[in-house]
Amino acid sequence: MFDLYQLRQFLAVVENGTVSKAADALNMTQPALSRSLQNLEYELQLPLFDRGKNKITLNDSGHMAAEEARALLAAADGMKSRLQDYYRQNHSIIIASCAPCPALGITEEAVKKHFPAMDIETKIIDVQAALEKALAENACQLAIFPRPVEHADLMQVPVYTENLYAMIPDSHPLTTRSGGLHLSDINGQAVIPFPLKGYWNTLLEAKLPDSQKLYQSSVEAFATLIQSAAMICFVSDARLEPLPGHQRLPLLDAEAHISYHLACTKANRERFRHLFREFTIGKI
Repeated sequence: MFDLYQLRQFLAVVENGTVSKAADALNMTQPALSRSLQNLEYELQLPLFDRGKNKITLNDSGHMAAEEARALLAAADGMKSRLQDYYRQNHSIIIASCAPCPALGITEEAVKKHFPAMDIETKIIDVQAALEKALAENACQLAIFPRPVEHADLMQVPVYTENLYAMIPDSHPLTTRSGGLHLSDINGQAVIPFPLKGYWNTLLEAKLPDSQKLYQSSVEAFATLIQSAAMICFVSDARLEPLPGHQRLPLLDAEAHISYHLACTKANRERFRHLFREFTIGKI
């Protein structure tokens, strides 16, 4: 019997118009594709093409076969998607977060405790609209947002509060602002942002449009640079170790204070009820 690969190859010829173009699109040789088409016709016991000199065209049976092939492949893709959704629902839990933040590690440990038999996967989705979409479409079952989301279909609970601080070199004039700084006070100064994508770097991009930003490709490079360079950098509650030659000043912008919220859809309310209750009563 023919297989799905043959149907995809057949449709590639239909959609590209010629065997040579379809072979290029499929990254296979033209003779191999021609044999696949001949084998499909043999299995169906009917011709799909009218063949002329250096040219083939779909016949009436071929047009009908193309319609049937599209429907069959769509059904197969739907089957795969439904099976993957079923597996994710029953064997794995995906936690998506707006940033590689402490809230993600806290949530992951709590999920492992409540669902010890499940495969736990984490991912970063740093665009809020995409994160909301992934949660709504069950591409993830839990999501961590940098603030409560105004969405009637979500159940949410605060998980972790994080504040951003500026590390100012001792010799810098801004160290006189002992009560704290706004990011507008820093705008225009050269700074070292965080080494990973996430909410904080998105905030720094928005609030420091005139600053030169020395991004580092790895956590190790970031750590080396901030230890050796007399430049403004940033830390949060997640990492408050002293930095030699720098003073830590709180940032006063409202956006510099995050209340990470864990969310799930109301359809998953019962599944995660005990997990959310643990955060609500403050055991973590």
